[in-house]
Amino acid sequence: MSRQQELYTAIWRSNSTFFKQFLEGEEQHDSKQLDKNEFTSAGNRREGGYVFRLELENGKTTNNVSGSAVARDLRDYLVDSSFFRNLLQNKKVEISMGKDFTLKIKKQPLG
Repeated sequence: MSRQQELYTAIWRSNSTFFKQFLEGEEQHDSKQLDKNEFTSAGNRREGGYVFRLELENGKTTNNVSGSAVARDLRDYLVDSSFFRNLLQNKKVEISMGKDFTLKIKKQPLG
């Protein structure tokens, strides 16, 4: 049986090219419209229950995402991957999604 926090991992995996290109690139911010139906099919959250903000510094979470399975799955997907964990080094990254299912990502170099 699938654990609750793994409901959204497939969605994040399917967007790995977006994350890779952004983290490797020079742009400081980007956004991508995601498909609401993917989230509603994967989980049973109420309207607006998919909203989150995830903050990472050097690949470590700096905000509390314990109340959001969507954010926890994204964090776990990125941090558990040695490839993405390496790309997150020496960066402060903020990833958020609003009620409109627009994924927004920002980064800035550390030190």
